[in-house]
Amino acid sequence: MRYNRIATPALLALLLNSSACGMLPKSSRLPTFGKSERAAPPATQVHASSETTKATSATTSAPPATPLASAAAAGSADLSKLAHDYGKEVGAPSNIYRGFGYYVAFARQYQADKQAVFHKLQGGYQQYIDYFAESKGFIERCKSKYAPLFVDGAPGPALSSMAPEMQNACLWIEEANKTMTRALIDLATQDLRGDKKYADGIVKRIQAGKKVTHGELAVLVSGKSDGDVLYKRWQENFEKLGIPMPAALSSKTVDTSGAKKTLANATKKKRFPRCKPAPADYRASLNREFSEAGLKVIRVCVDGGWEIKKNALGIPVDRMRNTWVLARRANESFCRHYTGVGVFQKYAGAGRWQKRVAAGGPPQDQFSLYVVACR
Repeated sequence: MRYNRIATPALLALLLNSSACGMLPKSSRLPTFGKSERAAPPATQVHASSETTKATSATTSAPPATPLASAAAAGSADLSKLAHDYGKEVGAPSNIYRGFGYYVAFARQYQADKQAVFHKLQGGYQQYIDYFAESKGFIERCKSKYAPLFVDGAPGPALSSMAPEMQNACLWIEEANKTMTRALIDLATQDLRGDKKYADGIVKRIQAGKKVTHGELAVLVSGKSDGDVLYKRWQENFEKLGIPMPAALSSKTVDTSGAKKTLANATKKKRFPRCKPAPADYRASLNREFSEAGLKVIRVCVDGGWEIKKNALGIPVDRMRNTWVLARRANESFCRHYTGVGVFQKYAGAGRWQKRVAAGGPPQDQFSLYVVACR
């Protein structure tokens, strides 16, 4: 039988099927190329070293990493670590920022309704100064170390797993600091009595024959605040916060134009009232205390009876009664009628009181008074 030299389609099919079914010897099977298979190495590589074979296998098993992919992976790892550091700093129980939510909320309240919350700031502003001062270093880190965590001023993907208040700590605290800067300047302005409106208010009350305080009258007379202690305290606060002392507060003087005329006119309208004179020892005791403030006591009247203070067993400790005091400073053309000035007596036992009457001390800023004529 003669065979054609060129294989027929039927013969090719038979060969393929035989190979697939294992009918051909292993060395003569046709190679196939799939996703997980590759051609057998040439016979010349049979005696290659195992090191060469391992290297070849490693090189051909996975595509080489591109520089761009390596940089992206490294960048992702860096952001993850940075986000971890950020979260640890913001959320640490011992960290000042655990209370930043309260600080931010207060700042927003102040921004929304200044008058409604200003008295809260007056009652305890030191804690807000402490928050402000502690946050300054954190805000600097937000702008440098943690800057990659933010995109166009908003928290980036690396912070997406955190609570909103933690994500926005940098942004919210910085905004709160801006608001508190304005708030503290407002408070310092009032505390130092450094604006004309404050002086005008004192003038108007004196003109109307109403009470003012010892501290307010001191501002009107001297054109200065309560003194260097208060002023230096605010200087220290502004230095602590890194805020320049506002120009309006750089001087301790206030505008008291027209004050002398107002005080002179007040003496024409109001006089010290007729009242029951106090015993001579009251006046002596009060004069000793008032002289420390540069004042001379002219008259003293009693204002009501004794109020007795007792201990837990009901035994008297001391007693106090209020007085009215007419006093004058040597270089002033008017006198001061102080109200509610207390004098005290200690309990001596057996229903008796010590003879000595003690005054509570020299006039304090909160002491109330009227500006009156000296005669």
